[in-house]
Amino acid sequence: CDLSPAKLVKVRESLGVGADDVVVGKVARLEKRKGFDYYIEAAKLIAPKCGNVKFLIVGEGDARAHLESHVRRAGLEKQVIFTGFREDIAEVMATFDIFAFTSLWEGLPKVMIQSTALGKPIVTFAVEGANEMVDDGQTGYIVRSRDVPAFADRLEKLCAEPDLRKKMSAQMLEAFSPEQWST
Repeated sequence: CDLSPAKLVKVRESLGVGADDVVVGKVARLEKRKGFDYYIEAAKLIAPKCGNVKFLIVGEGDARAHLESHVRRAGLEKQVIFTGFREDIAEVMATFDIFAFTSLWEGLPKVMIQSTALGKPIVTFAVEGANEMVDDGQTGYIVRSRDVPAFADRLEKLCAEPDLRKKMSAQMLEAFSPEQWST
């Protein structure tokens, strides 16, 4: 996997994301329990306020047609990008500025672990495993499940404040560095 800056620029370009765009990404199978409708509703609240934000939906599944219709009804065709299934998932996730997690139930989500390894701030619903991966207010935000206004508020804050994203990213990388694993 190539996470060099040059490679990530090419990946962003292949996704239709500009150099100045803030990328909010969600990676999951496209199914109801993954909460994509809440993600799209949050995007609808944020898009008018943050013109340079792109919302990536990475994955495939039975709900794709429904979600694409939801995006069209919300008028978000220019802000929401469906990538479909990707073989280069690490590279795609490395292009995210913020990781969004709207699942309604999980154990310990693998994709959240991957996001922490990449040092991405996370905005997540309060599902099982979220407290183990996100230090609320330090490495991201945890909001009550299905609370779209609170979820959108935290995403918007991170979209608008690049220094806060950098700070949370650094704290995420520090919290999950190998040095922290020893007892």
